[in-house]
Amino acid sequence: MDTVTCGLEIHQQLATERKLFCGCTTTFAQEELDFHLLRNLRPVVGELGEIDPAALHEVLKKKTFRYHFYPLETCLVDADEEPIHLLNEEALHAALTVALFLNCKIPDEIHIMRKLVIDGSNTSGFQRTVVVGMDGSLETASGTVGIATVALEEESAQILGKEKSIVDYGLNRLGIPLIEIATKPDIHTPEQAKDVAAAIGRILRALPNVRRGLGTIRQDLNVSVPGGSRIELKGIQDLGLIPLFVRREMERQQALVKITKALKYVSLVPSTIVDVSSTFKATGIARIKDTLNNDGVVLGARLPGFAGLLGTELTPGKRFGTELAAYARHAGVGGLFHSDEDLKQYGIGKLEIWDVKKKLACLPQDAFVLIAGSQQTATAALQRVLERAAKQLNTPVIPEVRKAERDGSTTFLRPMPGSSRLYPETDSLPVRIDVSYLSRVKERLPESLETKHERFLDEYKVSPDLAWQVIDSGRSDLFEDLAKQYDSTLVATTLTATLTQLRRSAVPVHKLTNDHIRLAFEVFQKNHINKDSLADALRHLAQHTDADREQLRTAVTGTTIPTSVLVSRISELIKTHPQECEKRNAQAIIMGLTMKEIRGKVSGATVANLVAEELKKRKQ
Repeated sequence: MDTVTCGLEIHQQLATERKLFCGCTTTFAQEELDFHLLRNLRPVVGELGEIDPAALHEVLKKKTFRYHFYPLETCLVDADEEPIHLLNEEALHAALTVALFLNCKIPDEIHIMRKLVIDGSNTSGFQRTVVVGMDGSLETASGTVGIATVALEEESAQILGKEKSIVDYGLNRLGIPLIEIATKPDIHTPEQAKDVAAAIGRILRALPNVRRGLGTIRQDLNVSVPGGSRIELKGIQDLGLIPLFVRREMERQQALVKITKALKYVSLVPSTIVDVSSTFKATGIARIKDTLNNDGVVLGARLPGFAGLLGTELTPGKRFGTELAAYARHAGVGGLFHSDEDLKQYGIGKLEIWDVKKKLACLPQDAFVLIAGSQQTATAALQRVLERAAKQLNTPVIPEVRKAERDGSTTFLRPMPGSSRLYPETDSLPVRIDVSYLSRVKERLPESLETKHERFLDEYKVSPDLAWQVIDSGRSDLFEDLAKQYDSTLVATTLTATLTQLRRSAVPVHKLTNDHIRLAFEVFQKNHINKDSLADALRHLAQHTDADREQLRTAVTGTTIPTSVLVSRISELIKTHPQECEKRNAQAIIMGLTMKEIRGKVSGATVANLVAEELKKRKQ
């Protein structure tokens, strides 16, 4: 069996009233732009006299960042024009709670640190982080997994769009409290990675103030195989895709190891970049033609010994040539052409290929790459490709951060950050975590989800799966309130399956508050409406959030059907279903057909009596 070593980093947003280091709200309610500012970020030499490789990679993109400000949700702290305020104690309490749940050692004193980040997601060029727990453990079905750290961080700004060299960010998300949980590399199968992420997720959902919804929790995976290196897969949104990402990264690294073995006897001489524009002066390829017409160039370079290797498939649909193209794109070009692909599909003919090989002095065992663009951009892109190819000779898997795509594949994002990018925050004092403070946190620890699950089975007699669905829905407190008055299974299925069905039908379920759901159950009980009408009530409230009790009742039950009209309809159903009326359960069948038509406009008891009377008349 293939072996793999994995570690997880889970990032969970908190639903606190204010941001981590200022008094701005965290509601995301502001849509009107206040103003924006432009900023360019540059790396500086660290205390050890080095520049972080990830920071250097970002600055070479030469991007300008445009930050959008919103009233009430952004301030001078977000703009890095004012020192940070006191650490949000509500957020600190939540982070310490998670650290205790994970059996971590809590330091007596915590320090706010700066983590170098200059991709534009922070106006300051760094992210603030506070380690609140270390050296913990998590028990799972597949064994004990170590917890390296639990940290409290500020969320990054949200990217809004890109326009050539300008990247737009919204600052209303910047500074929202975020809990980061990093495991030790104790995970050794794809399925175990998913199980550990699910277990950590349940611990986080035990907190009363975690955010829910897409983007509020993110999983980063660190994966390595024998002979490979640690690769960070960033931004996995779907828990169910974790095993696929692990398997795909295993395949990618194993394929890269094989490529390096195939290059064992190759000594890559730094290839000269050659201008091959003249080869394509009469080309009909739109991409190249447009480049040349705009004073651009087509540059080429030889890769000694790489013939046949650029087309090696690493993962489905991704080849080694795709890896090189990703590096080129980060220099500002759209991609590259290489000799291992079918160049005819782009319109590059045999004569052009022959001429390129001649100009690059390619031997049969050599590959080549071509890049079209401005002289400066194409040169920079080709240099990155050559540097990446040269590394493949001695380092099968280059340590890097890769973006997790929705289909389970990954693309190059940036080099792996250096170890010295963390340094102390200069605008704050350390925070003491004394015995009395920690005791207060322990006294307020919420009930674990496993304990709550067992209690739901015992007190409310729901099935194990349904109990977990209620807990995972985030409405377990509402469930307990309603289950004291109504059938617990009905309440549970309404809060889970019914709301899910409505959401899939494009009903804005996110607008439903707990009070809305309570109102729907009140109308359900007092008007004896059926379960279908309960779903209708929730649909109406989601679409008309200001509806009162009477408006909801009218919308769901409509005008009461006169008894004479109802009797006439029941009689007609009996006449049109003679065979069903001969069965032992005839009353139930006719009643079901009737209730389906009236949809709660008359109580079930009334319908049952009328159906019984009409069936009796039929027999007379």
